[in-house]
Amino acid sequence: MANTNGNLNSIVLLFLISSSVLVCLPSPAASICVPRKSTIDDHGAPSQSSPSPAHAPDDSDPSNVPLLTNSLSDSSSADGGSFFSGKLGILDRLCSSTDYKQLCTSTLAPVIHGKATSGGPPTAKSILQAAINVAVAETKLAMTVIDGLIKEVTNENARSALGDCTDSYNDALDNFQAAMDAIGKWDLGTINSMLSASIASFSDCNDELSGIVTKFAVHGKRLMQMTSNCLAIASVAR
Repeated sequence: MANTNGNLNSIVLLFLISSSVLVCLPSPAASICVPRKSTIDDHGAPSQSSPSPAHAPDDSDPSNVPLLTNSLSDSSSADGGSFFSGKLGILDRLCSSTDYKQLCTSTLAPVIHGKATSGGPPTAKSILQAAINVAVAETKLAMTVIDGLIKEVTNENARSALGDCTDSYNDALDNFQAAMDAIGKWDLGTINSMLSASIASFSDCNDELSGIVTKFAVHGKRLMQMTSNCLAIASVAR
C-alpha cells in the first residue's frame, strides 16, 4: 500500500512539472491554483501574487537621496533667515543672484550641506560667511602655487612679479578677514568695500603676471569670480 501511494505521488509531481497551464494543488481545506512559472513560499502561498514588502530607501542609490534644497524643513532661524524661498532653497536663490552661479553652487553646496546637517538650516549670512571662507581657502592654495613658481622660474622679472603677487594675496586675506568681522555687525558698507579690495588685489596680481607667467592666470581668474559671488550674495543677504 505504501508503494502504491509513492507511485501516485511521483505521478502527481511529474504532472506538476510538465503542465503548461494552471496547476491546482488539492488539500483537505482548499485548493491553491498558481501559474506554472510562479514560486511558492514556505507557507504554500504564491509569492508572485503577493505584494512586495516596503523597504527603506537605499542610501547607496543616489536616486533615493533627496536633494539638499528639499531635504530640510521650511523653518526659520533665530535671525529670521529662511532656508526656503518659494520653490528654491536659499542657496539656489543666493547663487542665482551671482554672475557665476555654477561656481557658486559647486563650491558652496558641500559646505552648506555639512552646516545644515550639523547646525540647522543655513541663513543668508551664514552662506556669505561660507563663501568668504571658501575664497580664503582658495587664496591660500593659490599662494602655495605662487611659492612653487618662485622656486621654478629663472627670469628675474617673473620672480619679482610673483613676489608682488604674494603681497597682493596677503592683502586680499586681510580684506577677507575685515569683511568677515563686519558680518557680525552687518556693516554692509565695510563688507562691500573689503570684498572689492580683495578683487582689486587679485586683479593687480593678474596685471603683474600678464605676459610673464601665464601659468597662474586661471587661479587669479577663479578668485576674482569667487569674490564677485561673495559681493553678489552680500547685496541680497539680510
